[in-house]
Amino acid sequence: KLSGIRTAAVQREAILRSGLFDDGWYLKRYPDVANRGMDPLRHYLRFGAWEGRNPHPLFDTEWYGLTYPDAAMRGMTALGHFVCIGAAKGYDPNPLFHIKWYVASNSDALDTDLNPLRHYVEHASE
Repeated sequence: KLSGIRTAAVQREAILRSGLFDDGWYLKRYPDVANRGMDPLRHYLRFGAWEGRNPHPLFDTEWYGLTYPDAAMRGMTALGHFVCIGAAKGYDPNPLFHIKWYVASNSDALDTDLNPLRHYVEHASE
């Protein structure tokens, strides 16, 4: 049980640092969570990820799990896996955003500690 708690804490911290969990969007997309008054990230980590809910408009939980089945075998949420392991392996967050292509097309994405998807979110309008 302790390793599960440690994994959850590591995931939560990594997701918070990544900036790829959108609280406002999650609550708007899933009003049942807002109606319960539950912290949206806590809901995602405990229930939402396993229910196939998306933590961000550019991250497809269900697609990610089906495309990268090794992610589920680690006992992590799809987003937790993506920010801790998947993005570095070149795993895509949805079927329309290709990490390897984005990094190859945006050399400045390599000059930052930002996850490539976060880099896109912050720089797409430039």
